Amino acid sequence: MGGPSIDAGAPCNGDSRILRYTPPVPEFEVIMLTCNPGEKVEFQNPGVPAVLIILEGSGTLDGELVRPGRTYYAPADASSLVFAVNETRRGPLKAAIAHKNCHLESPTAIDRHGVSQAGSRMSYSGSPMPYLGIGTIQHININASNIEPPSIA
Repeated sequence: MGGPSIDAGAPCNGDSRILRYTPPVPEFEVIMLTCNPGEKVEFQNPGVPAVLIILEGSGTLDGELVRPGRTYYAPADASSLVFAVNETRRGPLKAAIAHKNCHLESPTAIDRHGVSQAGSRMSYSGSPMPYLGIGTIQHININASNIEPPSIA
């Protein structure tokens, strides 16, 4: 039967400290942000509401102290978020940011069976959450090379 799909993540805006994990579903994607001691990392607001969870380490978020286990809400019109860690800290600050999938056309999941690959459009069923403004999605398999039209009986 094989193993599950693996999500390798993709850097956001070329910054490897901000990794985007985008499944082939419209409801969500997760951003993993890592801010090392002595660094500042700016996360650009994607224009949709987001929930932030501090997973590890401590530092500041827009100048306010943050610690593991704390959660925050960022509205759609929030400005960019600036994470910082004092250079005297031992380890990085790690945060998970979840929001509506803004990169549905380029998921980062890799199917072990070779049916789909990172960056391709994968097959998935319609959204069970129409209140997000997302309608039913057609099944698409971009890797199919020999597609025959359906027979009409």
